[in-house]
Amino acid sequence: MKFSVCRWFPALFVSTFCLLALMQYGQAAEPLEIVNLGGKFSPCGPDGPAGCEHILLRGDPRTEPSHHVYRMAKGFIFPKHWHDSAENVIVVRGTVVIGSEVGGERTLRPGDYVHITAGNVHWGQCPDQCVFYLGVEGADSFYLVEESQ
Repeated sequence: MKFSVCRWFPALFVSTFCLLALMQYGQAAEPLEIVNLGGKFSPCGPDGPAGCEHILLRGDPRTEPSHHVYRMAKGFIFPKHWHDSAENVIVVRGTVVIGSEVGGERTLRPGDYVHITAGNVHWGQCPDQCVFYLGVEGADSFYLVEESQ
């Protein structure tokens, strides 16, 4: 069998392209990232409310989807607000009471999951200290809803 450049060039080109793409994506993230949550909580920003602590696990909340763990003090209240991006919440410890203009009020316990659609006005509280995972599906935002007097 005779070697033919025309015969092998397309396969070589595609293989090289795939290898370069895999190398680029392979360097983008660790194959397995483990975060020990013990002692890593910090206040929720310089202007964050008292009793709110969090850990940013992945992502840049200003520009892309992000993953967090929040710890809230007993009695913490989430005022009425909404976001540009959908949120996914899983309660890890304690109880979270969450309300929504379209879904009523519900009590979430450890292991419970809730999906909050973008633009959905919601609020809540932690009757006891609570810890929950929060996944934000896009850039994070927070719009407080003014209560009419």
